[in-house]
Amino acid sequence: MPTTADHPLLPGPADHSDFPQTASRSFAWLPLCLLIVSVFTTASTGALLWSYTTGYSVGSCPAVANGVVYVGSYDYNVYALNAKTGAKLWSYTTGGYVGTPAVANGMVYVGSVDGNIYAFGLP
Repeated sequence: MPTTADHPLLPGPADHSDFPQTASRSFAWLPLCLLIVSVFTTASTGALLWSYTTGYSVGSCPAVANGVVYVGSYDYNVYALNAKTGAKLWSYTTGGYVGTPAVANGMVYVGSVDGNIYAFGLP
């Protein structure tokens, strides 16, 4: 499992055991600790359509192309999810945290803190 030593923007241990666990202060970590990748709602009602849980926090924004949602995760994976259902189409494990995907010229590009850029073809 990744540690904060791998990521300079996350202070302290990855489990935040050094952080005071009062109700108000532990809430401050909530955005970093959520494991849900993407939540899509209907425009008319705001009802939840789907969500997807990764193996660790998500610090990237999703990119959408051709009915597929692409998102990077701190679990070292890039995920491709069906935009209508949230079902995982595929994932690819890199050597480090994965940033926000970019879509251009029929390709999906993601950078990783492992020092590599990965390219995947669109469906």
